[in-house]
Amino acid sequence: MSFHSSLTPPDGGMGPLPINRAFVVDYLQVASRVPSQPLVRRMSLGEVGRVREQACVRIGWTAVFTRAYALLTERHPDLRLRVVEWPWLRLFRRPRQGATICVRREHLGLQWLFYYGIPQPEQCSLDEIQRELTHAATADVESIESFRSQIAYSRLPSPIRRLCWWAVLNSPKWLGKSMGGTVGITSVASWGAISVHPPSVGVMVLTYGPLEQNGTMQVTLVYDHRLFDGATIAMFLAELESILQTQIVGELRQLSQSRSAA
Repeated sequence: MSFHSSLTPPDGGMGPLPINRAFVVDYLQVASRVPSQPLVRRMSLGEVGRVREQACVRIGWTAVFTRAYALLTERHPDLRLRVVEWPWLRLFRRPRQGATICVRREHLGLQWLFYYGIPQPEQCSLDEIQRELTHAATADVESIESFRSQIAYSRLPSPIRRLCWWAVLNSPKWLGKSMGGTVGITSVASWGAISVHPPSVGVMVLTYGPLEQNGTMQVTLVYDHRLFDGATIAMFLAELESILQTQIVGELRQLSQSRSAA
């Protein structure tokens, strides 16, 4: 299968998949082997939305959820676990947190889904996380190392790409550095839509919908059912909502006050 052409086939004809879909196809092939399950909670986040609107600096919802989930993971180290399949099923606990954000960018005349990592987000403020996300969304694509690596990977032949995935998911050398960190965050809320079941390659995936007029928001965790049962994830979601309503609201207010004082 070739991914080296950006040309679309004529009506009734065939053509290769474009290069920007290579990583996505490989990701989906790995995800198809993971028994992932989505669990949804409708959260009351009206106050978070109001404080965001009143803040002196724009903090996006992705930054809010990145920070909140990092605080949740600090309380529950089991959220750093993942299943390793080779040579037999076993558990691996990542030594530290990492958030991976899905970023849609145009490059080479094509729309790409790039993956941008934020290491140890629990040590970052909301403002720092937002600066990272703004950089990922606006900086030149070729200036971001992880984006360049993804483009180079997409040009490799399929057998070599599959070997790369195997090493990232199973090799002791790469397990702690592998793609996905401890959570992947993706959303299409800005288009007024909800992603029902984003694919997971074995790490937790968080997605959220638009904030409704009544102040509620649909928040979903996609989890590996080999690691957790639904009741455990339901409790994590309830605790995540509490963190958003208390600590995140407080940090947003503090950020606004500190900017006003400056």
